[in-house]
Amino acid sequence: MWGVRTICLAIFLVWPANPSPSQAPPATSPAVDSGTERGRALYNQGYYQPAIDVLSRVLSDRPDQTDAAAALVDCYLMTGRYGEALPLARRACDRHRGHAGVWEALGRALVATGEYEEALAALRRAVELSADSDGGASAAYALGQLYETLGRKDEAVRAYQRFDDALHERLPDDALELTWTGMGFYRFSVLTRHPNLTQRTRHVLQEVYQHAVERVDPRCWRAFLASADLLASKHNADSAAKDYEAARKINHNLPAVYVGLGRLALEEWDFDGTEAKIAIALSINPSYSAGLHLLADLHLTERKYAAAVEACERALGINPNDLEALSRLAAARRRLGEEQEAEQIEQRIICVNPHGGPFYGVMGRWLAAARQFAEAERFFLKGLEEAPESADLRAELGLMYMQWGEEAKARRRLDEAWALDSFDRRTYNTLELLDELERFARHETAHFIIRYSPGEDAVVAPYIGQYMESIYRDVCDDFGHEPADKTIIEIFPSHRKFAVRVTHQPFIHTIGACTGRVIAMDAPRPTTGFGQSFNWAQVLRHEFTHTVTLAATRNRIAHWLTEGLAVYQEDSPRPWHWCVELSRRLRRNKLYSLEDLDWGFIRPAKAGDRQAAYAQSEWMCEYLVEKFGYASVLSVLKHLYEGATFNQALETATGQSPAELDEGFRRWAVGQVRSWNLPADPLPSELVLKGKLLLLPADAGLRAQLAETLLCDGKADEAAAQARQALESDAANRRALAVLCLIADARAARSDKEDKVLFLEEAGEHARRLAGLEADSVPALCVLAELAALKEDTASARGHFERLKTVCPQDPRSYRWLAGHHLAQGDTEATLSNLLDVWRTESSDAEVASQIATIYQRQGDDRQALLWWRQAVHVDPYDPPIHESLGSLYLKLSELQAARLEFEILTQLQPEQVKRWEDLALVYHRMGDAAKTRQAAVRALRLDPNSRVGALLDSAPPQER
Repeated sequence: MWGVRTICLAIFLVWPANPSPSQAPPATSPAVDSGTERGRALYNQGYYQPAIDVLSRVLSDRPDQTDAAAALVDCYLMTGRYGEALPLARRACDRHRGHAGVWEALGRALVATGEYEEALAALRRAVELSADSDGGASAAYALGQLYETLGRKDEAVRAYQRFDDALHERLPDDALELTWTGMGFYRFSVLTRHPNLTQRTRHVLQEVYQHAVERVDPRCWRAFLASADLLASKHNADSAAKDYEAARKINHNLPAVYVGLGRLALEEWDFDGTEAKIAIALSINPSYSAGLHLLADLHLTERKYAAAVEACERALGINPNDLEALSRLAAARRRLGEEQEAEQIEQRIICVNPHGGPFYGVMGRWLAAARQFAEAERFFLKGLEEAPESADLRAELGLMYMQWGEEAKARRRLDEAWALDSFDRRTYNTLELLDELERFARHETAHFIIRYSPGEDAVVAPYIGQYMESIYRDVCDDFGHEPADKTIIEIFPSHRKFAVRVTHQPFIHTIGACTGRVIAMDAPRPTTGFGQSFNWAQVLRHEFTHTVTLAATRNRIAHWLTEGLAVYQEDSPRPWHWCVELSRRLRRNKLYSLEDLDWGFIRPAKAGDRQAAYAQSEWMCEYLVEKFGYASVLSVLKHLYEGATFNQALETATGQSPAELDEGFRRWAVGQVRSWNLPADPLPSELVLKGKLLLLPADAGLRAQLAETLLCDGKADEAAAQARQALESDAANRRALAVLCLIADARAARSDKEDKVLFLEEAGEHARRLAGLEADSVPALCVLAELAALKEDTASARGHFERLKTVCPQDPRSYRWLAGHHLAQGDTEATLSNLLDVWRTESSDAEVASQIATIYQRQGDDRQALLWWRQAVHVDPYDPPIHESLGSLYLKLSELQAARLEFEILTQLQPEQVKRWEDLALVYHRMGDAAKTRQAAVRALRLDPNSRVGALLDSAPPQER
């Protein structure tokens, strides 16, 4: 919030960064001269059990110590011991009916357990009793919060009014009073839709919370926590995290801090971090409602709806009137298809809060996350009827409209949110993006609207339009469905802006994304996203498949199935590295089950898991088609559209349960892997094999099997050591030899030439021995072929690569080397054959497509040449030589309209090159367009007065010169 502050720094340098809850509490300060003060001090530092012990002794000796009773209730509430807090607070109130603190303690305990009407009475009494004192801010704030919970907004405003008055008079002298006053002042400003909400937000952060810790009490963790929560609500994650950490340094056991940090982690889709923070919060307070709400949100994000239900039920077991938990429970029930149960929960909510409380926003948010946009809109709008002061609801609705492709509606709602609260970073980012989108140019076709940044990206739009129209009918016919509206394709000039478009965050680990009607993509140049080229046509076919399958199921399709069908629709061979990974996972029994396959996309446990999920999803689609026919896929989509759950639709279409499908798929997968000439035999776990080796340490077969298991688990160094040890006992052990070859090949692929030679030479003897035992061993052939190529032993390299091509036709390396070899030898036919195979196995290299086009053109096959120049454009649409070759070929074939496009693109890519304008002028001249001929010729003459197109102007009629 404030950066490094000198007054706090001195304290933080000596304060324990993260003391263990079991760590002994610090010695009593001389200033702390009573048991109650000692207990309060321990509480504020997070030593709750020692505080409870101290305060319990005080009350045992002096039952009339009301301050001690109130402090002990706070300790019980902080640690979730509500069953002890409530009777203690009741007894204290019976004994000291005129003490505001114990009535407030009772009110807080009753709120925690959902006894709201009695809590109201207790908190009102606390406020009344403190009316004539300088205190009472915490009770008044708690009362206002409870009124908000119950939907009694006018009474909440009256409760918060005192805080607005206070900040217009003088700041409280006590840091806690000051903090509670700032919190109440902010809620008053929100509920009254104060026109200066942004300035008031800034005032609370800088002049209230900052003042509380800098000038009043630098150990007031409540001020840091209040600041962090407010900043987090404005999506200012970095500043919020700093203030959460500042609070944690003062009190290491604040559940609210860990929930706050967990919520920030969830916004970044850091599921492990979120889970870890929830675990800490609930270890401090197992009944902490905010921790259970976050746990439910985590499971809803992961689409683990049954687990979300469990988290909500756990919260409701503590507080049956917990509106946040009830709202999430209704959302989870709805996502499970349990509409009647969801409606019953809504009625429970209305009984507590006639205006719905958080219900409408929560339902809208989670329905929008599931792309149920029409339903989400209904809930958001209802929520705004009940809470017109909510900038957050307007922003959420605006963000949903962005996903839906309704940008005019998004602008309206986000402008409204900004007018209410211009402090929210997410709203700012999205409005900034909308400003840019409004400057985008537009290219429209029969079924698509292509939007792009004016300038260089204009060269891509016509190609995208032509390509998408060429595949539209094929994709729609394959799924028996056409989208109701035109699909919007947006091309972003920077990865950051693309990421904000898709996730409202500045980074996302993909180059294309589909939210239904809207497809967003990085501009297809390496400088835009991840520094590598990609086949934009393939990406867009993939994303448009999502558009169609989502529409065909009313957005109810499982994530893995829409991804699997999108990859299947790409109609390209399975990448070789996918084959290798699927083989490894099959052998280690680590393929996803159908129930867990979505997990690989949503929460990958380690690097490679998301790619493995894509690979297995497509593989599962192949299995469904081969085993049950393509009609089974259409049947699943149809039943999802009609409202069936995914498991119901799958079982109806195939006649098998998910467990039966898993079992059949695994049997089928074994045959598939063997057909790729890869191993499919199961590998025991590392633990099992090491246990067996304790009994049979000289068993080379067991040790080699352990080496394979370790390699499959990514432990290459350990695998190499075990393989070498196996070879000491059995020099002809094929498993051990293969492991060492695979490790060397993988390391060589990531190294420069010198290290490549080093790795491969070290494995060369193993590869030769393995090849002697097994002529078609893929690991041996890879090492021998690569080593021969590096040593420029052309004859050996050619033999090994030719063999590898036959044995392992999915691996592109053999085709690449052989294409280069035959090109150097002048063997055009062999070069062409291998280049075609390179493209078949990896279609993201514009140079390969260009070489194929050049060969066809030299052979006089202009039509094939045109096709391959277009394939080159699908990878690099910004390369002038590609467009020049296309333009020249179109001219040769007298396809003047197509030629015109290519030469117009060249003038956009290289506007300062005279030749580009000359060529364009000549094309216009051949087309008989005198006006455009003159325009292009004039541009050429400005660049070069001696341009060859001057004659075109000389021959034109005087009025056209």
